[in-house]
Amino acid sequence: MFKGIPDVEAGKAFQAPGTGPGKWLVHYTGEVQVATPGSYRLVGWGDNCLIIGINGKVVLDASDKGYTGEKRESLGLINVPGKPSAAVFAGDYFKLGVGQRIRVDVLIGDEGGIFSAGALLQKEGSELERGEGGLPDLPAFIVAPLDRADEALFDFVPAKNLKGGLFQMKKSLFDKGM
Repeated sequence: MFKGIPDVEAGKAFQAPGTGPGKWLVHYTGEVQVATPGSYRLVGWGDNCLIIGINGKVVLDASDKGYTGEKRESLGLINVPGKPSAAVFAGDYFKLGVGQRIRVDVLIGDEGGIFSAGALLQKEGSELERGEGGLPDLPAFIVAPLDRADEALFDFVPAKNLKGGLFQMKKSLFDKGM
């Protein structure tokens, strides 16, 4: 999850301080094991790009332009600090079994200006309620342990929504420094 930040900050965050504004793309990949089975969908926003795949299948394109052309449901607009009126989208539901190992791929990027992205997890059958700024009141899509510095970045997300538990890390390039 990223609140609205100038895209020129990306270079510092990804250890490429000479990177200029706009036109950047980052791909994270890792393997996690499901701890809590069920049917879920991802809900999120991406300015400009947030695409998430599970086991090689796109399960959410929350990009503001819908780069993949995959089916997605519009959930309206939210106000994220630094990024008012961000478009929120939901993907299709997918099933996860306890102990199942899944590959997760996350693609984020920006074309220039302000970058903001975030993904939340909705269990099938749960209500989609809204919190402050219209942000869906759902758990964050967390695939790696958060430290205090990470949590400070997510100060616009209720603490209860930053609790992990659905996934256990197995093999990852999500970890910092890899």
